Amino acid sequence: MEVFFSEEYNRYQLYDSLEGLNWELAVVNVHVIKGQVFFDIVLFNKLKNKIAPVFLNTFKENKLLIPSLLKNIDRENLSKIFEQSFTIISSYKDKIRPPNFVIFTENYNYINSLDSGINPHRRSFMGIGNASYLKFILFYKHISEIIRSRNKKEKTLNILDCSCASGYGSIILGSIEKSTVRGADMDAGAVNLANMLNVERGNVSFVNSSMEDLNKFGLKYDYVVSLETIEHVNNPETFLNSAIDLLEKDGTLILSVPHWRYHGSDLNSDHLSNWTPERVKRFFDRFFNRVEVYFTEVVNLEEVLNQDFSFKEEMNKKFIENIFVIARSKDRRDPLAFYIRKKPKRVLFVNHSIPPYEYTGTPLATYSQMQSIRSLGYETAVMITHPDATTEFKKEVVLNGTKVYKIPFLNWQKTFLDDPFSGYDLRDYLGLVEDVIDDFKPDVIHLGDYVGMTSKIVELFEAKGIPICKEVHAIEELCLKVRPSGGSRDGLCKGPDSPESCASCALIGNYEVNEPFLIRQMSNLIGKLFARFKYINYLYSKFDAVVFPSSSWMKYMMNYLEIGRDKTYVVPIGIDFKCSRKNLAKESALDKERLNFAYFGTVATGKGLGILEKLFQYKELLDKDFNFYIYGRCQDTESEIKVKNLEKITCGKVLYMGEYKRDNLSEILSSVDMGILPYLYESYSIVTRELLYFGIPVISFNTYGIDEIIKDNYNGFLVEVGDVESLKERIIYILNDKELTDKLKSGALNTPIATPQDEARMLDEIYKKIARK
Repeated sequence: MEVFFSEEYNRYQLYDSLEGLNWELAVVNVHVIKGQVFFDIVLFNKLKNKIAPVFLNTFKENKLLIPSLLKNIDRENLSKIFEQSFTIISSYKDKIRPPNFVIFTENYNYINSLDSGINPHRRSFMGIGNASYLKFILFYKHISEIIRSRNKKEKTLNILDCSCASGYGSIILGSIEKSTVRGADMDAGAVNLANMLNVERGNVSFVNSSMEDLNKFGLKYDYVVSLETIEHVNNPETFLNSAIDLLEKDGTLILSVPHWRYHGSDLNSDHLSNWTPERVKRFFDRFFNRVEVYFTEVVNLEEVLNQDFSFKEEMNKKFIENIFVIARSKDRRDPLAFYIRKKPKRVLFVNHSIPPYEYTGTPLATYSQMQSIRSLGYETAVMITHPDATTEFKKEVVLNGTKVYKIPFLNWQKTFLDDPFSGYDLRDYLGLVEDVIDDFKPDVIHLGDYVGMTSKIVELFEAKGIPICKEVHAIEELCLKVRPSGGSRDGLCKGPDSPESCASCALIGNYEVNEPFLIRQMSNLIGKLFARFKYINYLYSKFDAVVFPSSSWMKYMMNYLEIGRDKTYVVPIGIDFKCSRKNLAKESALDKERLNFAYFGTVATGKGLGILEKLFQYKELLDKDFNFYIYGRCQDTESEIKVKNLEKITCGKVLYMGEYKRDNLSEILSSVDMGILPYLYESYSIVTRELLYFGIPVISFNTYGIDEIIKDNYNGFLVEVGDVESLKERIIYILNDKELTDKLKSGALNTPIATPQDEARMLDEIYKKIARK
């Protein structure tokens, strides 16, 4: 086979020329690109302890084309290297598959770039891996050209390449005329590789140091270059400030970050933060009055040799893989000045539904919040799941100008268990969510109940750089069954205490299996639940504010969520009706022959349907004269059967009235004397406060949120959760003392109830605070 020196792929080489007699083969890296075979070789010189990668040797028409930088190597040495390369490739030909296949020789033991104790994403080495490394070579060559073009006075330049890894970028920067380049990396092994890789650049040196520690030397640089680094650090702000402090007064900073879509922390095990162009712009605007932002296209391994990876100011967002920032010292904001962003204007709410599609707890609360926040000058929209959306989001305007974005529904149980392990498989769905964000352009995300979505939307919001206010109304993020059911206390458990207990709960109702199968099922669930609990706490670290509707609910949830107290807020849900409380006059209980009790809410086990079944088995209660109305939607057919049976066994004392509309509540409550709400689990209870608003006292279990508003002998009575006997006694006590009922009605009417305006003002302060971060 004839051998020809070719300049076709010279732009990818680190050097113009290599010399010497003692090069040996350490690595052969075979690529198959569009059906053509290319191979990289990594050479090692034992005497000088140097390594040299030579990229993209290839075959064309029975010719071997090798880069022209090898012209000055001894021919006998060169022949030996390529004969060995052919032998290795031939012996492994049946194993070679696209995109690449790497073969190491015994000489690689002297190099050992792959340290088992170092994350391979942190210590990159050219010539090992697929051809995507070519883009990084071109990145540095483009940066070199930018620096040359801006050095119009041809001054001597001091350049820092921070987080230089194996040093290939520093070596490329060293080709700039009149430059002195220092590569720095906190990985001592990487610095050792960089010194080995530096074959001929006398103006390039390397130091084992972090960006922060470099400031201790007191050196300043004309250019600080740091590519794909900031996503690896715990504190991006500290890192950036350290980089800025290393610049001369007229110095320039050149940084890059990878796009979250292709290199998120769920795809790269060494990434600690996620970035998009929006977050980059928001972040750097805090430090500079002006920055230049450029984009490069995503690598296509089949077309990589036709890709230039030049820096572009505009690009289709779907194809952006890397984001570059160029900022100058003279454009730096005064570090002592407090940078205040403008007041946020747009809030995107996220909830599983909204009226008119659903009239239940969180949809109603979200709708109310949107209306109240709009009254303060905000523009609002809500993202919900809806069957109308399939491959793209649907946008429409519904009640009172409510802007709604509809996205597809995902299987909650599947996403619940698989989210911690998901990567590229959810990128299309998240791309659709990103389309919503880009269409509405929110300044703040108000994240409520997102059942039917993936929790990975949180990572997307963070990557977009949008402050997130998380509202915690329920425990669905930690409970596979959405509500803590399956326990020994009337079907209610006390919370997600352990993956094992939750796995046992998840299997309740499944058909019986033998011990080996049970072990498999339990082990699988325990592992996934363990990951879920850890993952949710990881996501909570991304929230800028976490809002709870009541203090007792917050205290309960803090048993399971690791949240800093500086991020937590209690914001009561506002209750308001068109009628003024001052004009509400209640008929005296003394003037009535029988008292009317009422239950309001979804008719379901978690809401106390089982408690009502037990309650109306007491003969001493049924002997009393009263009516008990049940208002609400039955959760399922079984619940409907049970409530109809209650009508039968109580001989009509219990009457099921079906669903009700909130607008009709004033009329419904005009004849009600007492609310009986045996809820087993609440976080706030809007219904309780609605009844109090209309002057209806309440007897309820002392669950979260209700325990903060109901006061014994003032506006109702509290009973221990699940204590049916005490509940029965309280009802009989009321039936025997109608004067007490009138007293409780007065207390109910005078109980302070937070309004939507109160809630909006509190949220407004939170939004402004987190938008300034």
